Order: sequence, then structure tokens, then C-alpha cells
Amino acid sequence: MQMNCETIVLAHRDYGERDRLYTLFTRERGKLTVRGSGARKSGAKLAPHLEPLMRSHIVIAKNRGRGTVTFALCEESFAHLREEALALEAARGVVAATEKLLRDEDPHTDVYDTLLTYLRTMEVLSARTVSWRTYAVVTQGTYFHILSRLGWHVSPTTCVRCGGRLAQHAQYTYVLSEGGFVCASCYRASRVPAQHSLELSRDAVAALHVFCTNTIPSLAKLTVGEDVCDELALLTARRIAWVS
Repeated sequence: MQMNCETIVLAHRDYGERDRLYTLFTRERGKLTVRGSGARKSGAKLAPHLEPLMRSHIVIAKNRGRGTVTFALCEESFAHLREEALALEAARGVVAATEKLLRDEDPHTDVYDTLLTYLRTMEVLSARTVSWRTYAVVTQGTYFHILSRLGWHVSPTTCVRCGGRLAQHAQYTYVLSEGGFVCASCYRASRVPAQHSLELSRDAVAALHVFCTNTIPSLAKLTVGEDVCDELALLTARRIAWVS
């Protein structure tokens, strides 16, 4: 069987003496691990088109077990992104988290499109002079969108337990085991262990609300402080660790 796929290369690792195993996020078939026969040989034709973060068109031959890539053509290399250290570090983190969150051969075209939009946005930003906070906001917003599309949506305005509207406070409580914010009365009643909850500032919650209602490219216009960036990054890390 032969499969034509559009793919974002998530990762690769050496396999045997001459080959590589590629972890791919294909638009048509979800996450796949395939073999690149001879990809480590000098002058190998496949390797330059299958570097992590590239969007490529590939052909996979598969009968049983892992398939083998028989053709690859890079469509987008995101060259500016690769040359900007902060943007590259952020993008690698998003790609690694996406690989961790996806199940094998479980198509998610909405997540694929979200990741591709993120890479294209970071490519545009990398060609300009922008603050690291811009990369951080776009990246955290992308994590939020990806988690939401995989079923872990968070409402920054509603208590996940009672469904009531959250009152405006200086601090908001996110409970990992509940998968969202809880109001003060529900939090007191739940007796949640401290290690399963996280306090966020009003500004951080406001940023989450912006994530809910805006596209990834538009998030580059959002200005937040360094403390809020740190809060959002911690929330993302705790959520991904909890659900994966």
C-alpha cells in the first residue's frame, strides 16, 4: 500500500547503521513513525526534506509494521524561524509537546492546522525584530489552542465544577484534577491537595480569555508582562504533565 501525505516532521532518531526513524504528524493519518532507509548515508536524497519542523509532501510504502518513506519533498522549511534562537527553542517545545499529546494514527486535522499556523506565524515574526514576549505569547496561545482541540478546553470565566460565573478576584484557582478554574466555594468544598492546584493572577486569566477569542496570528499584538508570561508557561507545563 502506498500513502501520499502532507506532514510536519516532529522528530527523528538514528536506526541501525544507515537508517532513521521519523516521527511525523500527517494531516491525513495523524502521528506516524516511519523508516527512512539509507537516510544517514552521505548524499541521501530524503534527509534534507525530513528535518524537524519542516512541512513536506511524502510518499510512504506500507504493508505490515512501520512504513518506509520512498519520496519526500520539503514544501516549507521555515528558514527564518531556524535562524532565530528564541523562536526555534519555543517551536521545538511546541512540537515536542504535540508529539507527546498525540496518539498514533489518530487524525486531528484541526490540531495539524493549528500547528502549521503557529509555525507560519513564528516564521513571519522571526523575519522581523520582535520581543521574546511576543514569541512567548504566541507560543502559549498555541498550547492553549492545541489542548482545547484535543478535548482539554478551559473556560477562564466559568467554574468547572458548579458552572457558575467566576467572580472577579486578584487571584484565580486552576485545579489540575478538575481540568479548569473553580470558584472559591467549590475550592473550599473540594479539599484539593495544594500540589494539584495553581493560583493565577487576573492578568493571566485575562490573557487566557484573549486566547479563547482570537486566532494565533493575532496574538502577536497582545502585550503582557514578564510575570504573566511566566504564569502562563507554568500553567501550560503543569497541564501537559497532568494529561499526558
